[in-house]
Amino acid sequence: MTAKARAREVIAQTFASELRYGDEGVDLGRDVADAILAALSDAGIGLYQITKKDPWPSVAWFGDMMRRELTANQHKTGWEDCSPRDLQQHCFAEAFELRDLVRDYKVGTFPCDYDQIIEHDHEEKPLRIAIISECADVANMAMMIADVVRALPPHAAQPAPATTPAGAGNTEETA
Repeated sequence: MTAKARAREVIAQTFASELRYGDEGVDLGRDVADAILAALSDAGIGLYQITKKDPWPSVAWFGDMMRRELTANQHKTGWEDCSPRDLQQHCFAEAFELRDLVRDYKVGTFPCDYDQIIEHDHEEKPLRIAIISECADVANMAMMIADVVRALPPHAAQPAPATTPAGAGNTEETA
């Protein structure tokens, strides 16, 4: 088995076990692995670089989830021309969707069947996948706000208008 094939299987198995998604998760994990390995190859990142110990593997995993959501929504227009305020409203809407998932399904309480199939974004999926998807949506909206703000031109420093307190300009003394 080649190094690439081994990496693909390790990614697929990890993906499936982390999401507790069973055998279907392995197939989905292989698709994700193929996309990840292709992207790494396109970026010139070799397999030896991804085998190094990552101090924050959850951040790397979640970044992949964010990319997955962005890819799923590529058909939409970009965010570069949006105002931070408009993006903030979208971010709040995504956060409310996440809140509703957590509240309506009593996430964090027991018993909670994280593998129950629910209707989310016009398709049926396990609750855990829906929650992860919404978390990535919220994070992507926050990233978009940061990206737009980062690209804003700096404003020239404007001097504060001179204000004169009432009567301060009168230098004549009255008798």
